[in-house]
Amino acid sequence: MKITKSELLRRIEALEEWSSGADEMLTELNHALPDPEYDAKCEAQEADIDASLDRHRERLGLNKPKLKQLDQSVFDGQDEKWRFAAVDADGSARAYNYNQMPIGGNHEPHPDQSEKGFEAYEFIGTGYDASNWQNSIIERESKELTGSDLCRAMLERGDKYVLCFVSDFSDDHAVNQSKMINLVTHTKGNSIFAKSARWKYAVPINQQTGEPLTASEVGL
Repeated sequence: MKITKSELLRRIEALEEWSSGADEMLTELNHALPDPEYDAKCEAQEADIDASLDRHRERLGLNKPKLKQLDQSVFDGQDEKWRFAAVDADGSARAYNYNQMPIGGNHEPHPDQSEKGFEAYEFIGTGYDASNWQNSIIERESKELTGSDLCRAMLERGDKYVLCFVSDFSDDHAVNQSKMINLVTHTKGNSIFAKSARWKYAVPINQQTGEPLTASEVGL
């Protein structure tokens, strides 16, 4: 079959059109498929741009310090007596041993708690978000009593004595290394007293199994 010149040109144009469409589809497909190397390059460029903008903001004095948020981490390393924390109107945070109420930009003890041994606050730091300082007070999350803390709690509730592993080094030493057993009768300050001696650490144990007791097992 003889093909005319015009027919040949028409077929060539159709092939070129198909080829162009195939190239476009291939390009779109390449963009749709994951490209970790390209993504990593884009992320690096974005980080460089952010760093450059930060430098310019710093140079122009436009950077504002990021305000800290009051959360449970403020109690880390704090004495157990500090049960509450709050932010004052100036962005300073303090810990308290009793609940507080906002008064004139600061926090003060509730009137019904003023006679319950309120102590001076423990200063935590500055730079906290004070946008809602009147409602900023948080209460320390309670944790299950263990070891010497459990022993003290048992004596404070009225137990006449507590069978314990005792040590002068740590609760862990008392259980795993000392294994010396005493009947603990009372505490004073940081000392724990048995009938025959004074110790720094005392871990309550089950008298049948010799295993350390938990707070739930003794009703605390």
